[in-house]
This record gives sequence, C-alpha cells and structure tokens, in this order.
Amino acid sequence: MRSLILLGALCVAPAHASFMVSQSSAIVNTQEGIVSFDLIFNQVPDFYTADQFGRYANAFQIMVIADPKRPSPEMYDSIVRGGEIAVANTIPIRAAFPKRPDGSWGETRVEVPFVLSATRITFSAPLAAVSPSHLDGHFGYELLSEEYGASTQDVRLDAYVQGDIPEPALMWIVGAALMVLVRRASMLNNRTAGMYQFDNLR
Repeated sequence: MRSLILLGALCVAPAHASFMVSQSSAIVNTQEGIVSFDLIFNQVPDFYTADQFGRYANAFQIMVIADPKRPSPEMYDSIVRGGEIAVANTIPIRAAFPKRPDGSWGETRVEVPFVLSATRITFSAPLAAVSPSHLDGHFGYELLSEEYGASTQDVRLDAYVQGDIPEPALMWIVGAALMVLVRRASMLNNRTAGMYQFDNLR
C-alpha cells in the first residue's frame, strides 16, 4: 500500500514549465513613428542570472522581417535584443547585418528603456530603427524565447497599426493565437528538451 501511495505522488508532480511568451502585441503609431511592444510571459522572467557559459536563465528576441524572400540575415530589418537586458538594463535594437567580427548581430541603432512588472514587459522604440523598410507600420516579426541557451519558442506574428483593430481586441486575438502555439511548443519541448541550442540569440 505504501508503494502505491508513493507512485501516485510521483505521477501528479508538476513538471517544469519552459519559459515562453503567452501574450504579445506590437502596435505602431505612424504619426509619432513609435512601435510599442507588450509581452506577457508564462512566468516571472529572470533576465540576469547566467550560467558558466554566459547563457541567461531567460531571454527573448524579436526579429523584424524586411523581406521574407531574402536569405538570413538580409531578410531582417532589425533585431530587438531582449537577451542583452543584463548588459546595461536596456533593450538594444540592433541591425541584422553586417554581423560583427564575433559573429553576433550588427551595430546597435538605439537602446530603449523598459518596464517589467511581474510577468509583463513593455517598451517602445522608434519605428525607423525597428523597421526602416516598412515605415507604414505593416511588418511581420519572429518572436523567440529561450532558457539557458535552449530554444523554447519561435513564432511568426504581425505588427498592427494603431486604429486598425481596437487594442483590447488585438491583445485577445494575439494572446489566443500564442496560447495555441505555446501548447504545441510545450508538447514538442517535453519530447526534445535540452537537445538543441538557439544560435540566433547572439
């Protein structure tokens, strides 16, 4: 009987949940030339703890698409480097190319402040720095997240120009879509956790 009780306890023990974004939006104000990002994570992020290899406990990256028909890195307008928050407590917006001698992304165009409250991070950046190829505000982006260097999420989303869709409805739509993708990614990660690295987050 005692063995059966122990077995039952092991079966219901909660598994570690991978760090992911559960809701996200990028809203463009074309009159002011500003892009406002709003991300909600599935847990309180730790952007400052690093392992012996310099990989942070949690990181995210937004890769803004210029032309999906081009090869990488020329297909990207900019890289929003959430993985560099610990460096100067800001979020750098970097050019995708030419890459630097160490193989990391290109020069920093601007560094922007952010507000982190529990599981939510918000920040704004100049549209000209984020998407110089799409100053009308209609651009797509790849949202990536990782945990100590291992990929946990890679989704393709679109920015919205302010006024196109009411903001509360926008957050619901994007949040619902991301929840579906998070569930799919969680199922995949349960089978492949720790088996691959996310080299693009450099």
